[in-house]
Amino acid sequence: MNAFLAEHMPSAPVAELLKENFARCRWDYHDGGTRPGGYISGPTIMNAIDCAVWLAVFTRAGITPMAVTWELKVNFLRPALGGDLIADATLHKFGPLSYASVDVYIDGTPSRLVAHGTATYSVPMTDGGAN
Repeated sequence: MNAFLAEHMPSAPVAELLKENFARCRWDYHDGGTRPGGYISGPTIMNAIDCAVWLAVFTRAGITPMAVTWELKVNFLRPALGGDLIADATLHKFGPLSYASVDVYIDGTPSRLVAHGTATYSVPMTDGGAN
């Protein structure tokens, strides 16, 4: 999966854990994407959320590059500062429109969320219907 991301989305976070209906992505704090003072920017957090959901969809559909974001909502809960950004996506519904929730935290502190997101993805179905 990381080879696919490196080829098609070189700025994407790294896939750290994939299992059915779940994807964990890690964005390296030293990759840029920070604001003055070292705060991880909102667009960087949204990128991590979007990538994690995309990969969660792949755990059900296989690598499906044309699965696209239909809707993305983010609640920023506290400043993201001081470590790698982790985005854990859980796929709750899979089908032509797939839905996931994402918890985002700084590595080592999953109990202190920096953001929570939800996303709906449009997934091209090759079998003619929802799974």
